[in-house]
Amino acid sequence: FHASSIRISKMKRIKSKEILLILTCLMAAGIMTEKHTKKSDDILRVLFPLKHLHHEDGLIRPLKLNTAYEAYLFENLSSGLLKEDSREDSGYDAELAVSWNQPSKNVWVFNIRNGLKWSDGSILHLDDIRSNLLKACHDENRLVSLKKVLEIKVDASANTLTFVFSEPVGKEVLHELSLYESLIYKDIEGLSKWAVTSGPYFLVMDRHTDTKSQVNLAINRYHHAYNEAMIKEVQIRSVGPLKNYAEVFKSMGGDFVLRPPSVIVESNRKLDESAPNLYQGAKNLTHFIR
Repeated sequence: FHASSIRISKMKRIKSKEILLILTCLMAAGIMTEKHTKKSDDILRVLFPLKHLHHEDGLIRPLKLNTAYEAYLFENLSSGLLKEDSREDSGYDAELAVSWNQPSKNVWVFNIRNGLKWSDGSILHLDDIRSNLLKACHDENRLVSLKKVLEIKVDASANTLTFVFSEPVGKEVLHELSLYESLIYKDIEGLSKWAVTSGPYFLVMDRHTDTKSQVNLAINRYHHAYNEAMIKEVQIRSVGPLKNYAEVFKSMGGDFVLRPPSVIVESNRKLDESAPNLYQGAKNLTHFIR
C-alpha cells in the first residue's frame, strides 16, 4: 500500500512459494478495489495469508518477525528514520529524519522532521524514537553496527538525534536504520499497539474486530507522506482455499484468463499467443503455480 521496499532476501525462513504468493498478493493489491459503497480509489481489498500473523499476541511481534508477510504489514504500520531508495544518489530517502551526517568516525547525527505526529494526532516525541531505537540496539537481531551504540542523545532545540558509537561506524548504519528492526511503534501491549501508529496506516479496532478473518486498516492523515491520492482504507482478507483466487480474478473482467495447472508447462510462446490483449495492446499473462 505504501511505497516502501520489502526486503525479502533478508527475511528469515522465507521459501520460494512464499515469495511467489507475496508477489501475487501485491499484484492483486494494485488492482482490487471496492466499487460499491465508496469511490474505487478509496478502498483496497487484499488477499493475504493472515495465518502467519500472531492473533493472540498483538498481531505483529516487531522484534521477532519470521516471515515477509509480517514485515510487509509492519512496514505499512510503522516508519523509520529513513528507507532504502535506489532512485536517490545516497541509496536512501528521508522518512522521520530529513537529513543525516557524520561529523566524526564514531558519531552520526540525524535531523528529525518537524511536527511529527502519531496517527491519533498526538505528538511523536524525539524520546519516543530514541526509546524504540535503543530497544533495537539491545535486542538479539541481525543488526551489527547499532550494537555498538553507546548512547543516543536528544537535542530538542535542534530537533536532532545523535548516535555515539564505541568504535568507527560507516554508512552500513544507514542500511540497518532502514530495516524493519528500526521502525518506530507504540510501546504498548496487544492490538492497541497498531491502533496508533507512526506509519501510513493504522489498525481499525472495534468490538467486532476479528483479525483471523479480516484486518482493516485506515489511512494515517498525520503521516508525513500523506496525500489525497493514497488509498484511504485497506481490507486485508484471509487467502483461504486456492479457489478464492479464481473467484477474485473472475470478477475483474477480460484482462485475466484462468487456466489449469497443466497449461503452465507449455512453452512461453504458446502462452503468449493465447494471452488476452490489454487496453494498450500489450500482452497480459498471469501464472499461477500450485
